[in-house]
Amino acid sequence: MDNSKKVGGRSREIASFKDFKNFLWNFGAVDLGFKGKPWTWRCFRENDGIIQERLDRAIVSPGWRLEFPLAQTIHLNTEASDHSALLLNTDPKLIRKKRCFYFDKRWSEKDVVNNLVIRSWQEQVNDFEQSKVSFKLKKMSCLINVLAEKG
Repeated sequence: MDNSKKVGGRSREIASFKDFKNFLWNFGAVDLGFKGKPWTWRCFRENDGIIQERLDRAIVSPGWRLEFPLAQTIHLNTEASDHSALLLNTDPKLIRKKRCFYFDKRWSEKDVVNNLVIRSWQEQVNDFEQSKVSFKLKKMSCLINVLAEKG
């Protein structure tokens, strides 16, 4: 929409944004903005170096915005493309961060916890080594959390 959303590379003529801005104005469209890194496209060019620019965006009608006032766009990290994926969340309060699991060393004084740890690590899992460890840690942490909640 303008050169302020671009880092690196050559600036575009101001007139080149005119048609898109007119389109938005004529339809009363609204840019939802974003959360996350400020660009959605990144590349490396021999003469220009690294170029980062916000090319992708969520554009909505005023009616849609009134229907989903909490909606937000999130720029997701990706390794597979030079463009970021956009996540349009119409009800952001539904996304909850997972709590990290912390092992309390006092738990190791309880036989029941020690037995859970031993059983979790002895369980046979048919998968890649890293997945086996991840699975066993997740299962063990769930079981210990259940015990901790019971008191």
